[in-house]
Amino acid sequence: MLYLFVIVVLTLPYIGSSMPSYHQEVLQIPLSSFVGPDKVQYACISVPLKANEYIVDFQPHSPSGGVHHMALYSCVEPYERHSVWECIDPKHVCKTATEKRGVYAWNLGAPGWTLPSYTGIFTGNSSGFLVFQIHGRHDLTQNHLDKYGSIALEFRTKRPPLDTVMKVYGSDGYIPANTLGFTTDVACTWDMSISAPIVGYALHTHDYGVAVSAYLIRNGTWIEIGRVDPRYSMVTYDTSVRNLHVHPGDTVAVRCTYDNHGTTDVQMGYKHSDEMCNMFFYYAIPHSFAETSTMTPCSNNAQDFHWEDVFDNIPSLASDVSGDTDQNRYMKTHHLPRKI
Repeated sequence: MLYLFVIVVLTLPYIGSSMPSYHQEVLQIPLSSFVGPDKVQYACISVPLKANEYIVDFQPHSPSGGVHHMALYSCVEPYERHSVWECIDPKHVCKTATEKRGVYAWNLGAPGWTLPSYTGIFTGNSSGFLVFQIHGRHDLTQNHLDKYGSIALEFRTKRPPLDTVMKVYGSDGYIPANTLGFTTDVACTWDMSISAPIVGYALHTHDYGVAVSAYLIRNGTWIEIGRVDPRYSMVTYDTSVRNLHVHPGDTVAVRCTYDNHGTTDVQMGYKHSDEMCNMFFYYAIPHSFAETSTMTPCSNNAQDFHWEDVFDNIPSLASDVSGDTDQNRYMKTHHLPRKI
């Protein structure tokens, strides 16, 4: 089976400028990649990434019912260079796992995200590659075969005041059978020597999740980052207007709550039949720190780590999605579809 992908490049100059200061690229993967004897579950393509640019806007598009989620990663060298390859194994995104840096994540029905004007995601000091990943649905029909999952990216060539970096928080382990209200907890101390404004976050589970919450813990006080019902599409919420910062010594903590009505345990993993507990955490730092810092993921085991064993004053709403939240405010003015 021959797989094709398309890159469309648009260069759009600012008014009054003789040289273009930003350009757009559209990456596409055919949904036919997820059908037939050579189908994949996670499809990846790689495209060259110019050095010394900044990604400032993400606008995904998928035909209704075609895609579970999309993700973007930067690599020095991708796992493959040509066509579409199966990348359900996280080690099969970049040639070397330590090179892989998460850039953006999205799932079906959510809007795109434009970064605050004072920041962008740096493409690196030397040319590398951008890997575009799609997790396709297993039940695609003939109506989907001539369609594409795509994402439009805007790149800026002028350095903004701050660089945005994405850090991933997640759980491994399993969700026990016949268990309601089971929680998985994640927490890591902020290991940078500087404070950083939080510019955005997204919270995510698969089908068993009923609540996800995230907090900063500072001197025993819990500061809410966000709470969502993960049964709705995953939005990257802009927190730049909240003047919310993470400081040295803070702990960033995430809790996912699940209902498993089934008779078997549900493993954490990358298949859609598995579960996930993730926060995609975007913060902004000076360029010199972004060049030298390492974005180590934060992960804990669902069976071995529990907030109650470590912290006091755990918020009573940590597994509650009601009230004045970013998601509920968004729902009042925008249609946020339920995941299917």
